[in-house]
Amino acid sequence: MDKRESTTGWLTRELDQLPQGERRDALGKRLHEQIADVLEIGDPQELDPNRPLFEMGLTSVRAVEVRDALSSSLAVPLPATLLFDQPTIEALTSFLAHQILGLPAPQAPPVAVDAARRLMETIDQLSDEEAAALMSGSESP
Repeated sequence: MDKRESTTGWLTRELDQLPQGERRDALGKRLHEQIADVLEIGDPQELDPNRPLFEMGLTSVRAVEVRDALSSSLAVPLPATLLFDQPTIEALTSFLAHQILGLPAPQAPPVAVDAARRLMETIDQLSDEEAAALMSGSESP
């Protein structure tokens, strides 16, 4: 840990120096670095941001260590269950960015919104029998 990281709130101050549009990515990078350090992984880029941290070797003791370090670096209290509630780096980044730092939530790309809308329209058109068959995993009648 360098001198900067031993100072309460260092990460918040670092992020505040960046344009708002760059803060979430910078937060994600710092989370990768901190978690890689705790997991003793040399290259933070080896961490899959969508893989559960406990599958990568994080223990409950280390989860408390990460939470305490984040709480200090952000100068905010964080819940004891933080890494159980936010089990991936991506989930943790989103939570901290939006709930703690107050950054705006990223908007879903229009293609994803359109695809979801079409899927919902298709589902709405199913008969009760077709929906029941689909949910049970059997062939439709």
